[in-house]
Amino acid sequence: MSIVQAQSDFESDLGLWLLVYEELATRRSFTASSDFTLEDECLLEGMLSRIWQSWCKFCRTLFIQSCLGTSTPSQPILALPQAVSEQSVSQAVIHAKKGKHPYWQGVNSVLRYEPTWGDCDVLLDVVNKLSPANATNLKDVCVIGDPGAGILQTIRNAAAHNNVETSLALQRKSAAYFTFPIAHPVQALFWVDSASSDHLIVAAVEALRAASVQAVL
Repeated sequence: MSIVQAQSDFESDLGLWLLVYEELATRRSFTASSDFTLEDECLLEGMLSRIWQSWCKFCRTLFIQSCLGTSTPSQPILALPQAVSEQSVSQAVIHAKKGKHPYWQGVNSVLRYEPTWGDCDVLLDVVNKLSPANATNLKDVCVIGDPGAGILQTIRNAAAHNNVETSLALQRKSAAYFTFPIAHPVQALFWVDSASSDHLIVAAVEALRAASVQAVL
C-alpha cells in the first residue's frame, strides 16, 4: 500500500470513529463525571481503541513503505538499500528500538514483536537510527502528531490498566486542558483543549490528521 493511500484510508477511518463522539456531543453536554452513563463509557472506549489502532496502522505503513521506497504527490522516496522486504524492515525497527547493532540483520514475521507504532517518541527514535530518505518529513510527522498521539495513548493505557499509576500519568498531562474530576479515564476525552477550545478528543484527532497530511507532502 502506498503512503498516499494509507493517508486517505486513515482520514476515512477518523471520520467513521468520530461519529460516535458527534452522536454523544450533539445529544447531551458532558461537564462532570455524573453526565456519563456506562453505555457512554463503553462507546467512548471502543471509539478510542479504534482511533488508536488506525493511527498505529498508518504509522506502520508510513515508515515501512518509506524504507522500502514509495512516493508522495511531490517527490519519489528512494528505498534504503538494506530494505529488501517488509519483514526485513520490521526486524530492523525492532533492533533499532532495542539499540541492537547491526540494525539490518535477519527478518521478523511476528507482529507482536514490533514496537508500538503510534508512539511518536518510539517512531522518532527509529527514524533517527534508520534514516530513511524522507527522515526529515517523518520527524515532522512525529512532532505534529505527538500532542494528539501522546494524550490518546495515555488515556487508552489508563482505560486498559485502570490503576493509580496510569491515573497519575493522565493527571500529569491535564495542564493543557480545562478539566473536571473524572470517574473513568475515557471521560477525559471530554476535557476541553485550552488552545483550541475543542473537546480533547477533537483536538487530538486534528493533530493526528495534520500529521498524516504532513506525511504525504
